[in-house]
Amino acid sequence: MSDKSVKPHLIDLYNVETTNKLIPQSFQYVLKTLLTKYYSNKYLMNIYNNFDDYSFILNFIINYICLLKTDSTFIGNNFNLSYEFNDKYINRKDLILVTLFDNFGIDYITTKLERHRDNLLQKFKLIKKNYKKNLIEEQGKFWEDNIDDFKDHVKKKINLNHYIFMFKYYPKIKRTLKIISMCLKLIYHKGYSDHYSFIQYIFGIKQKKMSLFNSMTSKIFLYLVSIVKIVEYYNRENFLATILSSDDILMDELPLPEPVYNEKELVNVVKKGVCPICNLTAVNPTCCKDTGLVFCYNCIYDHLDNQRNNNMQLRCPLTNTELLHGFDGLIKIKA
Repeated sequence: MSDKSVKPHLIDLYNVETTNKLIPQSFQYVLKTLLTKYYSNKYLMNIYNNFDDYSFILNFIINYICLLKTDSTFIGNNFNLSYEFNDKYINRKDLILVTLFDNFGIDYITTKLERHRDNLLQKFKLIKKNYKKNLIEEQGKFWEDNIDDFKDHVKKKINLNHYIFMFKYYPKIKRTLKIISMCLKLIYHKGYSDHYSFIQYIFGIKQKKMSLFNSMTSKIFLYLVSIVKIVEYYNRENFLATILSSDDILMDELPLPEPVYNEKELVNVVKKGVCPICNLTAVNPTCCKDTGLVFCYNCIYDHLDNQRNNNMQLRCPLTNTELLHGFDGLIKIKA
């Protein structure tokens, strides 16, 4: 970059990167609140269940138009940042597509891979659970003596090479790319490079500070997003405080549970009166509103609490379905 004075600070670029992730999360929270508390239909549910796809497409269209007209993304414009494309060898429109992939495509692919990895793990757990149940309860054999047979059984049920890649090599690849990204940011911060990311380095794309004044519309938009995130945080913390202050919060009014989640895989797993987590008679039986499955109260609460403490989405331990109602959806069943 010819003029170092217009080179953006690392903090500015990091703020843009963070805000790009913050906006979809805020819209997703608004949609989730709408579905669980106010209004729900199959179209909104479809949008929520495929939110990553819709968000990526919308981001792509909006920012493609912005880059085409102003050389800046929608959020980048708010931080007075624009791109400088070297179109000597590659035309400008192709460089814009590369920039969109760098800003949104990589995160989209990563999210899909992480979700796919979680689904594979749940599938493996279900296979193992069914095998152990059949082995111990129906054949009267010991699990420890049949581990080799279980490995052969698994090979018939899943693509082993696919699992090996997703659980052995994918985490290493992801970790390596993250280290490379951190090193490039450090080099950028120290002034040894004008490229914030690896893709920018390969295609000769740079970012610079603009002297243009931010539009009031984009400022208002970002303020609204910030307010939504604050409300989301407040509601989560407020609910947590309520739980800690009362052990019987879920014992008040008991609405009728939703119908049992209709999945063929559950037919051989779920038994009447038995908790699917501990495989014992359900103690203080609690229905999960989003799936209709019944667990011990302590079992399902500990499961969700562990997910929350690890900043994971709250999901059913059997179906891997996202629990939109969260802890609010745990309904204790009175005899």
